[in-house]
Amino acid sequence: MLHYVIDKKVKNFNARYPAELKIGESYFSGLLGITLKDVQIVPKNQDTLLHVNSVSSNLRFFPLLTGKVKLGDLELNDTYLHLMKKDSTDNFSFLLKKKKENKEPLDTSKSYGEQLDALMDGVFDKIPSSITLKNFNVTIQTDSQKVVCNMQNFDIVSHQFKTSINITEDSLHYNWILEGNIHPSDRTAGIKLYSSAGKASVPYIKRRWGMKLQFDTLQLQLANNTLSNDIFTINGFASIAGLVVNHRRIAETDVSLNNASVNYKVNVGNDFFELDSISEISYNKLSFNPYVRFRPKPGKQLTLKINKENFSAQDFFESLPKGLFTNLEGIKTEGTFSYHLNFFVDTREPDSLDFYSDLIPHNFKIISFGATDFRMINGPFTYTAYEQGSAVASFVVGPDNFDFIPLEAIPEVMRECVMISEDLGFYYHRGFYLDAFKQAIAQNIKEKRFVRGASTLTMQLVKNVFLNRNKTMLRKLEEILIVWLIENNGLCSKDRMFEVYLNIIEWGPGIYGIDQAAHFYFNKSPAQLNPSECIFLASIISHPKWFASSFDEKGHLKQDYMVDYYKLMADKLLEQEKISLKEYDKIIPDVELKGRAKLMLKTDTLKVNLDSLMKYDLRNN
Repeated sequence: MLHYVIDKKVKNFNARYPAELKIGESYFSGLLGITLKDVQIVPKNQDTLLHVNSVSSNLRFFPLLTGKVKLGDLELNDTYLHLMKKDSTDNFSFLLKKKKENKEPLDTSKSYGEQLDALMDGVFDKIPSSITLKNFNVTIQTDSQKVVCNMQNFDIVSHQFKTSINITEDSLHYNWILEGNIHPSDRTAGIKLYSSAGKASVPYIKRRWGMKLQFDTLQLQLANNTLSNDIFTINGFASIAGLVVNHRRIAETDVSLNNASVNYKVNVGNDFFELDSISEISYNKLSFNPYVRFRPKPGKQLTLKINKENFSAQDFFESLPKGLFTNLEGIKTEGTFSYHLNFFVDTREPDSLDFYSDLIPHNFKIISFGATDFRMINGPFTYTAYEQGSAVASFVVGPDNFDFIPLEAIPEVMRECVMISEDLGFYYHRGFYLDAFKQAIAQNIKEKRFVRGASTLTMQLVKNVFLNRNKTMLRKLEEILIVWLIENNGLCSKDRMFEVYLNIIEWGPGIYGIDQAAHFYFNKSPAQLNPSECIFLASIISHPKWFASSFDEKGHLKQDYMVDYYKLMADKLLEQEKISLKEYDKIIPDVELKGRAKLMLKTDTLKVNLDSLMKYDLRNN
């Protein structure tokens, strides 16, 4: 009977997957014990995926009397798992692909909480009373990398375990210690992972994704999890100490976080998932209690709330991960902050989005600046523009630069066009415009992709002056903090910020500042620009390198898709009393290139030799 059942299972496996399951021997050991020897899984035309010298297990007697099959003891000897990927082929992905016809439909009669409770039962019911692994090996091999993990002995005894994991990655060797506990009857578990010497380095990902990831200690705990009144509650704890991350998309140098942890309580109800506000997230010297609620159906709804009163400003800055906010490192402050965030969105009605965020200072004062003194933009300074991490231009922002134009010398219409296009409320807000954020989020939800940002002029200025080289995913967070410091502490006047902005932003391929832009497109000084030309210059700030697509071969602006834009801008200029009615009637999208930009229309823009064009100065023509 045993051989019949095993043969049937083997045939079913071999029929379902493009692989062969082999079992050398099978026999009973005792009343409820079973032993299998020489177990192999060999994919077709691939290396052996799994080989186990012997597997021994027994069934628990009393659960068996009630019709439940639960494993008592499980022992694996000399196990070898070999995951291999070469070129576009591998020996394991076939196990991850499920046939559609075998997919069981979800039980929609049960709530999310009931489904999760059943899943938790199923997982913990399958965990044996004790587990023994002897000489357990895992090998991950790609075209360029090989990682081997080995555990000589792993035992779960009286619900406790502790073992050593030896890892070899090419010529590197690591030793991890894994310890913890598991209580299937209580549905609780916990693990602790650390290195026997120094930091624990995570293998594989460095060569695979170019990411360095190290830590001192990682802990995970699953505590009470129960179903009550159709609400499934999960309590637990997670922490990481001594985290070090390095990846070009995150920061240019190592990012380190001394301590981070979360005590969480998650509620899963009939149609929602909720992080209870009793949960506490801590990092370095700070902690806060967020509230998060997500409802997937019938329409996705997300709620996020954070309210944190009177916490030390210095603790906040010292808690920022080192290497991630480089301009703020070393800053000294006094006073306290309060922070409030309220966010709600229903994807079926994006325009009803609710968003409020405010960092409130209390007796806040900057004692000394750290790596960067943000007041430096008040005087002459050297600005360097970067593209893909390389410097492409460097010049002084100030009177010593022939191209520098003081704010009062820039036509009022030009200034107003830029503000209408980029940030109409620049002189009235403190660096952020919440309504613009709400509109951008709503628009992106409607389009189901990122189509609109909400950067103010101050945010664009900070990005260009202080974060130009830092093209990382989390740059926006540092940008927001610097903007807040500048705007809320009077570090620079609005006029000076606007003056710097107009003199440094890119207005074309290799063209920086309003003076270069006026000459490049129209062979004029900024003071000579007419309203139609000012409107055009404002229109291309967001895409300066692609100006050529807006003109025909003779250098005339294509009017078909610019009429509405020009009408909108003209209306705003008239409303703001920046132009007369007579000037208003003359504003049409009839702009002609007369500067060096016209030369770029006669050749492939991607192949044009910018160096030679820069030498051709039409100012002297």
